[in-house]
Amino acid sequence: MTSLLQLPTFFIPRYGKYLLVLSEDTKDITDSTDQVTDQVTDQVRKLILALDYQVKSSTQLMKLLELKHRPNFRLDYLTPALDKGWLERTQPDSPNSPTQKYRLTDKAKRWKESQGQNP
Repeated sequence: MTSLLQLPTFFIPRYGKYLLVLSEDTKDITDSTDQVTDQVTDQVRKLILALDYQVKSSTQLMKLLELKHRPNFRLDYLTPALDKGWLERTQPDSPNSPTQKYRLTDKAKRWKESQGQNP
């Protein structure tokens, strides 16, 4: 039997916690990590497809997606879309401005058009 000190641990940034793997088979961990990555990609995809070619506030974006919980919207949709360059802020120097709005980047517009959604 393997000692607990020899088993791998993983840091989970979203929750600020460490996960101790109680199995020597890390294949299960890899599979679950891939699934989470796919979920985030799917959420960003939904955001891009829902957004038209105009600027929208975060409240308007949440309404488009029929979401009510702002922290999850920011964590799962908005921040990944901004980080990956799919959305951009209309006021990049004031990210916390109450009048902040978001628009699709050229990259997102090209991708959206390739999906058959023209302006």
